[in-house]
Amino acid sequence: MPVIDDIRKEQEKTKDMSFKGKLSYFWYYYKVHTLVTIAIVFFLCVLIHDIVTAKDYAFSAVYINANQTFSAEDQMEAFAEYADLDTEEFDVVLDSAMYLSLTDTSEVSLSASQKLAALLSAKNLDIAVMDEEVFTNYALTETFYDLREILPEDLLEKYKDNFFYVDGTTVEAFNNKEEYSSHADDMEYYNKLAETLQKPNDPSVMENPIPVGIYVGDTTIISDAGCYSEKKPVFGIIINTPRLETAIQYLRFLDEESIAK
Repeated sequence: MPVIDDIRKEQEKTKDMSFKGKLSYFWYYYKVHTLVTIAIVFFLCVLIHDIVTAKDYAFSAVYINANQTFSAEDQMEAFAEYADLDTEEFDVVLDSAMYLSLTDTSEVSLSASQKLAALLSAKNLDIAVMDEEVFTNYALTETFYDLREILPEDLLEKYKDNFFYVDGTTVEAFNNKEEYSSHADDMEYYNKLAETLQKPNDPSVMENPIPVGIYVGDTTIISDAGCYSEKKPVFGIIINTPRLETAIQYLRFLDEESIAK
């Protein structure tokens, strides 16, 4: 039946109904279509609003597996003031609610992994603070800067006893899949690689120790926040950050006066 005939048929059914009756008829037969249309329009309006009002980042950070014992918003307000960042024109963001496990395949953990991958791929992340296990995993995939290449001398001196190292030889082996798999039956080879991962604060067990992180559990901000009370938090600067100087400023900020309320 042509569409025009359908329309005429519907008009014929409702022509003698009151306004209330027509409304009831319409709602009974078309409420699903109406609700779907409203939902689509709402989604499009929100999407358009987000695109139009979206700001570029002045700073973007994540705390992985942190306890929710502090206000990330308050911390970012304090950091924006400290670093003189324009929060009217740019976003200053800290996501402290991401839970990520290397063994947990729950939706929460997988979602965090995917979100982190998207941030890294889009160059929308400047620094990350993670517990040792998760930090090691990302250090092996060359996510973080060699701190010797970017930090000024005063910070290198200040944190030299708190460096988190990864063995360059281990990283190379890990990322060379052909080489790595060629040692399938060589347990001595794997044990040697494993030893370098078990002592990330001991460069003496490594052939080519590279400082890619800093243990920051004793810094003023992290300590007062209590967000890693049962873990050892490690700070790293993302290797593809477009805001390197701001990332270094954040490292200085971590040992500034407490912002705890």
